[in-house]
Amino acid sequence: MANFEGATSTIYDDVTIPQPSKNLKELITKLNKANTGIKSDAQLFYDQAVSLVDYEDNCPNDTPFFKLTPTYANLTLGQLRGYFTWRTRVRHGLLENCPMPYALLYCYELLNQIGVTDPDTGFQQLVAFMQNYESFLPNIKPFLHLWLKDYVLFYDLDPQLLADILPDANNGQNLLPANLLNLDQIQDLDVIFATIMQMASYKLTDSIFFQKEPEAVKAVVCQVFTTLWQQHAQQNRGELLFGEYHGYTYMLFKGAVFANPHRPKKGYRFLPNGDCYEYIRSEWRIIKWDPLRTTTALNALLKACESRMREAFNFKRKIKAPKVPTEFTRCIETVLAQYLQAQQVQKQAAIKIDRSKLNNIRAAALDTQQKLLVDSEEEEPVQPITSLPKQKRKHKQMTLHMKLHRPYRRPNAVS
Repeated sequence: MANFEGATSTIYDDVTIPQPSKNLKELITKLNKANTGIKSDAQLFYDQAVSLVDYEDNCPNDTPFFKLTPTYANLTLGQLRGYFTWRTRVRHGLLENCPMPYALLYCYELLNQIGVTDPDTGFQQLVAFMQNYESFLPNIKPFLHLWLKDYVLFYDLDPQLLADILPDANNGQNLLPANLLNLDQIQDLDVIFATIMQMASYKLTDSIFFQKEPEAVKAVVCQVFTTLWQQHAQQNRGELLFGEYHGYTYMLFKGAVFANPHRPKKGYRFLPNGDCYEYIRSEWRIIKWDPLRTTTALNALLKACESRMREAFNFKRKIKAPKVPTEFTRCIETVLAQYLQAQQVQKQAAIKIDRSKLNNIRAAALDTQQKLLVDSEEEEPVQPITSLPKQKRKHKQMTLHMKLHRPYRRPNAVS
């Protein structure tokens, strides 16, 4: 790392900028002599960047120029001093327009972790630079969209960092590889079922039986699929049913100068849009799934599942099951039996009576009954009726009156 001893300072637009006592050309010459042996341009750039990580200058040079892939070695002395002056100002929070090669050089440094303490800090600085400079240099944005994605892959950062930055980060247009390679960790049946439907051409969701029993079909089909997936994956025969995935070589930081010696962690990386990458044997690969060979086998499996479920559910309209391998049939029978048994257990649990509470219920009922009996005994006795009701007395008076006033009839004379 460069150490500028005895440096003086000068005031430049309210920012104190150290003035180096050594000529930059002399410094670069010494750096090149120190870097003996055969090195690539990227490795030479990285070594020089490490040496110049703290270098500052105050010799502005904003003359436009073009370099497709700028490095310290292919810039002139004036351009180098102009770059380090501009970088000094940027690090002090002063934003101003610059030639495109300066912006690219600055991004190269951040990609290589030059001037930052950790990958997370580097990511945030790259994002901030893109947002601050897209109005000055709109052409820098496509480069950074690509490099930010590669940065997350290389340094194994949280993929969700890209969710609000990349234009296609959340479209989920290619979730098939990620879901299949991560199948044992997916708990949502809807996600698994959607993955199966994406692979198959058999329109199971259009079936009348599916529309009547959607949850049952999803549960059985997803369990059958997952079980067979695990069996085939263990035997490296996944392509027989699930298609085959191909790993195509992928070059990170395309168009940039990159030579960071960091060694990434092996394994898969899944981005928010569903893209899947793998780092294995010092090589990056992008995973593409080829389901074309699986259509016939997978369609037959789905139709066999539906046929057997129609029989088990006593569905009126049956369909003929296609011919499938014995392991498929055995798996369908096992999963379906487990599902039906689980449903029966749930139904019994729903109507099961807790007999331990019957004694309490009975005791409460007896207590209530006893209270009712006691209350009835404490009621006042009924008083005897001493006189007729007015209505009945009136009726008797009317009867007597009719008898007293009955007209006299003379008896018939005896002839």
